[in-house]
Amino acid sequence: MKACDLPISRNEWDAAISFVSRSFNDVTATETQSAIALWEESEKYQGGIRANTTTFNVLLDVASRSPTPLLIDMIIKEMQDRNGEKVREAYRELVDSGEVVDTVVLNAVVTAMIRAKEHGSAEYIYDIPPVPQYPQANVNGKEVDVLTSRFFLY
Repeated sequence: MKACDLPISRNEWDAAISFVSRSFNDVTATETQSAIALWEESEKYQGGIRANTTTFNVLLDVASRSPTPLLIDMIIKEMQDRNGEKVREAYRELVDSGEVVDTVVLNAVVTAMIRAKEHGSAEYIYDIPPVPQYPQANVNGKEVDVLTSRFFLY
């Protein structure tokens, strides 16, 4: 597929990585390096497809049978780094879309950042909370916040 410059899906990359790791009974440093190289290549090929849960499960399987004990730590660290980035991405989308970010949302974001071992980012969220943008309405010739003044309209 790659030789023909065809698009390769995440599932196909995962199957290739799994095939490399399960081709032999004993996983040597060579098979481990091949699996890691395929993973890196999958994220660069034709714009790249980010690793998902399945990819990391396959990589952890390879690492668990590998003679390189630090490989598991490296993969887990990569997973944690990416989880923190996903949380940031989702939070940015929420704020940029104009949604109301309340205490429940902030607590969920802080909890997710702490679980991703990004304590500084979690603290930063409460240092500078977003300014909510409420929808505006024109009532009796005045611009008012719909959410904060709806009880005063009746």
